[in-house]
Amino acid sequence: MARGGFEWNDGNLAESIGMLNAKVHAGITAAAHYAGAGGEAYMKANARWTDQTGAARSGLHHDVRVEVARWTIVLAHAVSYGIWLETRRDFDGKYAIINPGILFAAEQFKRAVAGMYRKV
Repeated sequence: MARGGFEWNDGNLAESIGMLNAKVHAGITAAAHYAGAGGEAYMKANARWTDQTGAARSGLHHDVRVEVARWTIVLAHAVSYGIWLETRRDFDGKYAIINPGILFAAEQFKRAVAGMYRKV
């Protein structure tokens, strides 16, 4: 008579699942830093204004803020007149670089996270 069956031994399954959460958090954090740096580099390379002092271009920067399960990538100007480069009506968006930088960083973030999940 044939018999079948299996024996289940969870071994370190619970521990492995706990470690997976930490690895996913670290991976998303790394992806946010990668995307933030990429967005900053994109802005500096693609800003359409002519530098007079270099302050506006060199002042473009990023910051990544990590809370428990929330990641924020901030792209910003460091010069006080940066808001006018972004919003002045008679420029008609010609010198705006924050929104294009955000779109670039978002795409990098999406690809990095997707790549991370393909490896899991």
